[in-house]
Amino acid sequence: MFRPHVILPFALAGLLGFLWGCTPPAPLSAEKTQEVKIAQLERELKASHDSSAKTGAQLRLEQAKAAQLERERDDLQAQLKLRINERDSSLAQYESFRKNIKELLGQADAAAAPRVNEHSVTSLEKK
Repeated sequence: MFRPHVILPFALAGLLGFLWGCTPPAPLSAEKTQEVKIAQLERELKASHDSSAKTGAQLRLEQAKAAQLERERDDLQAQLKLRINERDSSLAQYESFRKNIKELLGQADAAAAPRVNEHSVTSLEKK
């Protein structure tokens, strides 16, 4: 059974909604569009200034860190040179000490060895 009095209001409401949704928006005046564009550009400019300031602060912070690391590197290089000089000095002292001990041991061995004289050998042979 077809009931037009029930379907007709729904069809009209749907048609009205379709037509109302498909209509283009009313164009803004030229002044309004320029104001909107200017406001948008001002927001973008402020955002870029904020970003630039933040990036500049990060750059200064990183430069300070780099300078600190360079100072630490220079200090460590100076300490390394000092340690190398100390090592070389210690090695030189050790070598000198080793040579002196070797020389003294040679002298002690020579002093402790029995002396063989020709007189003592001949006196034993005569007997």
